This record gives sequence, structure tokens and C-alpha cells, in this order.
Amino acid sequence: MNIKIKTEKIVLRGVAYRKVIEMSGVLPKGELPEEYIVGRNHSGEKPRIFAQGDAIIVCSYAGSLFVGRAYLEADFQQSLAAIKAAGDHLHDINIRIKHLQQEWKGEETFII
Repeated sequence: MNIKIKTEKIVLRGVAYRKVIEMSGVLPKGELPEEYIVGRNHSGEKPRIFAQGDAIIVCSYAGSLFVGRAYLEADFQQSLAAIKAAGDHLHDINIRIKHLQQEWKGEETFII
């Protein structure tokens, strides 16, 4: 699934901003893998995102995006970089989960 963030370019008091108009494609916390939500691995904290109401919560260095709010262009670009990194992280986790599902099958009987 793709994340879609629709913005409007605006100038406020001579400064470039982006106003978030619409966001879609971000899953809520309850639909994401546990490893992704915890956000930590051997190399430290990983960026992650999830939907909560009208917001995309970006857990890491970038903060959150809210529909209807305007953001400085530099801040918005930092959020986009964090969202891309979080998407890449989720993709890697989903590949590991798919492999686990293929390998971890069958029944076992233990007689003690």
C-alpha cells in the first residue's frame, strides 16, 4: 500500500509552508507488526509511523503530521524522509514475517 499526502503550497509572512490537506494509506497501530510498533532493534531506535485519527504519528526525529496544519518546508521534508525510512523498515519486517510464515508450519507431537 502507498502512503498519500496531499498538500497545498502557501506563503505566510514571506515564508514557504506546506498545508496538509489529506493523508491516506497509513495503517493504525493495531494493524502493524509488534516488532514495528516497539521500534527498537540491535542498532537502536527505528523510525515508525501509524495513523491516529486525522494524524500520521511519526515516531522518531520528525514529529507528527496533522491534516489542516501548515509546516515549514524544511520540517515537512524532514517528515517525508522519516516516513520513507519508516516505510522501508516496515517492508523489511514484512519480508521477515512472510519467510517465517512459510517456514513455521505443520504440527508436532511431544510425548513426555
